[in-house]
Parts: sequence; C-alpha cells; structure tokens
Amino acid sequence: MKLTISRKLQLSFSLLALLFIISSVLTYRNISTVEQYVSSLLTSDIPTVDTSRGIQQSVQASLSSIRAYMLLGGDDQHSQQLNKDVHKTIASIDDSLPTLQTLISAQKFNTIQEQWQSVKKSLNQLLVLSHSRENLPAHNLFINEAAPIAEVALDQIQSLINEESSNPFGGERKRLFKVYADSYVSLANALASLRDFLLYGQQEYLDKYRDLIKSHKKSVAEIDKKLDRLTEEHASLWALFKEMQQLYFPLAENVIALRLSPEWNKSNQLMANELLPSAVALEQSLETVVQAQQQRADQSGQGINQSIQNVLTTMCIAIVLIVSSAIAISKYMGNTIGRRISLLSERAKTIAFGDVSQPPLKVVGNDELAVLTESINRMNSSLAEIVSGVTDKAQQVDVSMEDLLTSAHVTSLNVANQQASIEQMGSQLEEIAFATANTLEQVTLSVQKLSDSKGEIELGRDALEQNKITMETLHNTIATASTQVTRLSKESEAIGRVTEVIEGLAEQTNLLALNAAIEAARAGDQGRGFAVVADEVRMLATRTTQSTTEINDIINAIRHSTHSVVEEIDSSQSLADQGAEHIEKAVSRLLSTTQKIGQLNGQMVDLAAAAEQQSHATNSITVLMSDITDSVNQVSNHSQSAAETSSKVKEQVTELNRQMATFVTQ
Repeated sequence: MKLTISRKLQLSFSLLALLFIISSVLTYRNISTVEQYVSSLLTSDIPTVDTSRGIQQSVQASLSSIRAYMLLGGDDQHSQQLNKDVHKTIASIDDSLPTLQTLISAQKFNTIQEQWQSVKKSLNQLLVLSHSRENLPAHNLFINEAAPIAEVALDQIQSLINEESSNPFGGERKRLFKVYADSYVSLANALASLRDFLLYGQQEYLDKYRDLIKSHKKSVAEIDKKLDRLTEEHASLWALFKEMQQLYFPLAENVIALRLSPEWNKSNQLMANELLPSAVALEQSLETVVQAQQQRADQSGQGINQSIQNVLTTMCIAIVLIVSSAIAISKYMGNTIGRRISLLSERAKTIAFGDVSQPPLKVVGNDELAVLTESINRMNSSLAEIVSGVTDKAQQVDVSMEDLLTSAHVTSLNVANQQASIEQMGSQLEEIAFATANTLEQVTLSVQKLSDSKGEIELGRDALEQNKITMETLHNTIATASTQVTRLSKESEAIGRVTEVIEGLAEQTNLLALNAAIEAARAGDQGRGFAVVADEVRMLATRTTQSTTEINDIINAIRHSTHSVVEEIDSSQSLADQGAEHIEKAVSRLLSTTQKIGQLNGQMVDLAAAAEQQSHATNSITVLMSDITDSVNQVSNHSQSAAETSSKVKEQVTELNRQMATFVTQ
C-alpha cells in the first residue's frame, strides 16, 4: 500500500504522541501521590504542629506573665498591663483550640482541653489571689493586728519616757528612764526584725527577733519591780502598755507560725501544686501530638522524595524512547522524501535564474511530491510561453516610445521660447513698477518729512509763546522783588534810628551807673550793695552800647547789599524786556514759515496721489503678466513631465527587454 507524505507524518507523530501519553500517565500517577503527601503536610501535619507549638508558646507566655504579675502586680501602673497580657494569652489559646480540634482525634483533643481548663482556672485564681490579703496571711495578720497593737504599746512607753524626761529628780528615777528607753528600743527593733523575717523568711531574723523580745521582757520585768515609784498617771500608762503587750505576743507567735507554714504564700503554693503540674501535663500532651505529626510529616516527605524519583525515572525513559523514535523517523523520511525534494529544489533554482528551457522532470510515486513535480513542469512550460510573448510586446512599445519622445521634445522647445519672451516682458514691467513705487515712496517720505517739520515748527512756536509768557512773569517778579528790596532798605534805616536811640539810652544809663557808684563809695559799707548793683548796671549799659554798635554795622551792610540788589534787579528787568521783544519777532517769523510749509505739503500730497494711481495700474499689468507666466510655466511643466514620463517608460521598456533577455526559452 502506497502512503502519502501526510499519512506517513501522521503515523510518525501518532507514535510519538503515544509515547508522550504513556509517560504522562505514569508521571500523573506519581504527581498524584506527591499531591496527596503535600496535601497531608499542608492541611494536617504542618497546621497541627504550628497550632500545637503556638499553644505551647502561649502557655509559656501565660506562665511568664502570671509570674510577672505576682511580682509587679502591686504597682497599679504594671498591674493593668500584666493583667491584660494574661487575659490576651488566654484568649489566644481559646481561639487556637477550635483549629486544633479539626486536626487531631477527639480523645486527644478532650484530654488537651481538660488540661487547658485546669491551667486556665489556676491562672484566673492566681490573678485574683496574688495581691489579695488572703495570699499572705502572716503579713496580713502582722500588718492589720500585731503591728498596730505593738505601735500602741510603743506609744505608751514613749509617753512614759516623755513624762519621765521632765522629772527633776535623779538617782533611781534616771535608772527608770533608762529602762523605759531600753524597753522601747528593744520592742521597736523586734518589730523591725519580724518585718525582715516576714519579707525574707530567714532564720537569723527570727532569732534576732526572739533575742530582742527577751531583752524587752527583761526591761519590762525590771519596771514591774519599781511600780511603787510610778505616779498614778504613769501607772495608768504602764497598765495600758501591759494590756497591749499581752495582746501582741500571741498575735506575733501566730504571725511566725503562719510564716513558717508551707502555705505562707498561697499564690506560690497554688502555682507550684496546681498550675505548673497542669501546664507540664498540657505541654506533654501537646508535645505528644507534635511528635506524632512530625513522624507523619517525615513519612510524607519520604513519600514525596520517592515519588519525585519515580517521576524523574519515568521522564528519562520516555525521553530516551521519544528521541530514538524521532531519530528513526527522521532518517526514514529523509531517505524517502529528501532526495525527491532536492530534485525539485534544483529545478526551482534553475527557473529562478531565468532558465525555462529545461526538459520536464520525471514524476515518481503517487504522493504530494508527485503532484508538486507535475505542477513545476507545467509552470516551466507556462513561463516559457509568457516570456516569449512579453519580449515581443516590449519591442513594439519601445518603437512607439521613440516617436513619443521626439514629439514631446519639439513641444518643449516651443514652450520654452514663449516662456522666455513672456519673462522678458515681465522683467520690463517689474522695472517700471519698481520705479513707480520708488517715486511714490520718495513723495510719501517728503510729505511725511514736511509734516514732521511743520509739527516741529509749531512746537517751537508754542515753546516761544511759553517763553514769552515766562519772560513776562519774570519781569513782574523782578518788579515785585525791587519793591520788596526798597521796602527792606527803608526798614533798615528805621532800625538804624532805633539803635541810635538805644545807644543814647545806654550812654545815659552808663552815666547814671557811674554816679551811683560814686554815691555808694561815699556811703561806705552801707552803700556796698548798692555799689555792686550800680556796677552791674554799668556793665549792662556797656554791653548794650557794644550790641547797638554791632547792630549798626549789620544794618549798614544790609543797606549796601540792598542797594546792590536793586541795581541788579534793574539790570535783569531791562534784559527781560529785550528777551520778550526778541521772542515776539521769532514767533512772527515761525508763523510765516509754517504757512509756506503747509502750501508745499498740499502740492506734495497731490503728487503722491498721482504716483499712487500710476503704481496701481503698473501692478495690475504685472499681475496679468504673472498669470500668463504661470500658465506658460504650467504648460512647460506638463510638457517636461510628459517627456520625463516617456523617458521613464522607455527606460522601463529597455529594462524589461534586458530582463526578458535573461530568460532562456530555446
């Protein structure tokens, strides 16, 4: 049976696909096993271990927090935070237990839950008991009963000491005072030692307490022997002390007995006897769960490794089989199909190089390559016929394009001559238009300059008018200043007359002062004060005379300066009058010049209008000639384009003939 190429390829790929399917099935089975192990790790083993470890850590955290609370809970600042930490840890474990319930057996979970409830109960009891009065009964009894009674007893002894210190008698009274003090000190030190024993529980503090109590009792016994020396008030205080003492001693022994008892700290006892054993049992149960799950996790890991090894082995075998099959198929296909494809490739290259004169190939077989061989044979013969027909048609087109190029060349020459004539005419019109435009521009500039000159002259006339007004104002100002200076001269003369009067008065005052001094000298000691006054008056008259002399000098200087100013003002007034006359003449001449420039400006405006009309006419002719030039240029361009197109077509026909010559048909 003869098979087609597609059938052969299908069978080959089917064999390879079968090998792929077999290897895939085996790989899938191994991967399914891996997935089962991984699922067990992810859904059971690892969550169980993580949850159990988390509960173990939370239990340890709760123990640490409760220990810290027992130590620092007496401080309100730390008590609330530590209490919150303990409850937070308890809540965390309560939240983790439902997760653990889904991961382990019911029996194990019930055991763990019972153990946790026991731990939780102990934690809550410790939170309540740690800093309550019931926690330390010995401390409570000492602080609330024994210590207050002892303090009352000490107060009585202190009162006795205070009373005895004011007693003026000596001898035995001083000895009694010393015994009071010894009794007080020994009891106070005994209380301090008992406090130390309660805090630290060491035997040395208890022994010290008992020694101090013996010393105290010895002092009390000595005082009891001297009761006849006590006053009534002292005896009353001592009786009250003895009563407090009898109450204190039994309480103190109870305090010591409670402190020596194993249950002296109930919270520590509760923690040691209940909380820690329950926590250890819970830890062991969780550790058992963790160990079991870790063993399962190890088994799952070993199963995963074994499955991966199986997958790798299967893939290696499949790769070897597939590669071997592929090599065998490729060799067979190369020997049966490659040779025939090589012949077809050689014939295709021959046709590609233009040789279509080869004989037809021999058709072998009944597959797709046989059909392809027949198609190449038919293509070879068809190309030979087409090349022959195209070569003939190209030669005919070549002859026709020669005639078309000749006609296009003649047309281009005629159009070029017309274009040259029109361009020459356009150049002449442009020169005329340029000259007209230049004339118009010069006229316009002249008109503008005349207008500017007229404006400048008018501005100059206005400035002269303003100068004229300014000169008149200056003339009036100078006249006013002359009047004021004349008035100042007259007032200076009046001041001079006043100073003459003052000078005369000063001379008379000087004479009067001289006469007064003479009279004072005649009066002797009685006229000495009057002589001093007369001397002062004389000195004042002298200074007045000097001042009037200086004022006269200043007034004379003012008169001289005023006279000079009057002369200068008269000279300035004459110059101002001459300036006003010259300005009046300049204004008249500028007015005449302005009128003449206005007449000339009108004539230049008429000339500009005529030049502008001539420019418009020349521009219109230039535009018409430009349109004609554009039309001729378009005709010339079209002619050139036609010639270029004809040349390109001829070149393409020549190239076609050259290319067709590469085909071999005979």
